Amino acid sequence: MRTWAPAAGAPHGFNHAKRWMIPRFRRTPAAGNLPSVEAVSLKLEEILFTVEEIRRRVEELSDLIRADYEGRDLHVVTVMKGSLFFTADLIRALRRRVTLGCLIASSYRERTVSEGNVELLTQEMGDVKDRHVLVVDDIVDTGYTLEKIREVLLAHEPATLKFAVFLDKVEMREVAFDVDYVGYTIRSKWVVGYGLDCAEQYRELDSIRVI
Repeated sequence: MRTWAPAAGAPHGFNHAKRWMIPRFRRTPAAGNLPSVEAVSLKLEEILFTVEEIRRRVEELSDLIRADYEGRDLHVVTVMKGSLFFTADLIRALRRRVTLGCLIASSYRERTVSEGNVELLTQEMGDVKDRHVLVVDDIVDTGYTLEKIREVLLAHEPATLKFAVFLDKVEMREVAFDVDYVGYTIRSKWVVGYGLDCAEQYRELDSIRVI
């Protein structure tokens, strides 16, 4: 999930409600270079990862995950909307039974700039207590959103909790957050396609492209 770093004084605790609001986020410098919606429609640039490169890496990740969870039930929690394509491909490639939940992490809504809040909606994540949980997201940069997701899920006492992302902008990390399964590590470019969007555009692209 593309994230915004919290301003000084932002709260760190959570209660056990289903709706989590993390207020007063500031834009990261890299996100400040995001083009307008009008410019995006004219500036789709090179393909970063092709359909075949995506398919091959998903298969490789599924092999690792299948081995790690052999003999254990697996509950997958997908972070909507961006990880929809990745999650669907991944759980099919696992070729084993899984249960599926979802949560919504939103800071952009239908804009190219943050509205200033990250909101987590967890009503559909499923019962994670005493279960082996794998959170699947499209992309991680600063790490703030995944760190908050981890804090929320740990409050529900899963047996184990791991994270898989397809893209990792590790050089943008602002909190100490390690991802267990990473598709590709990329530099600080804004990318769309394969579920990734800019103001809700271009999720449908089957490759990942730079804008």
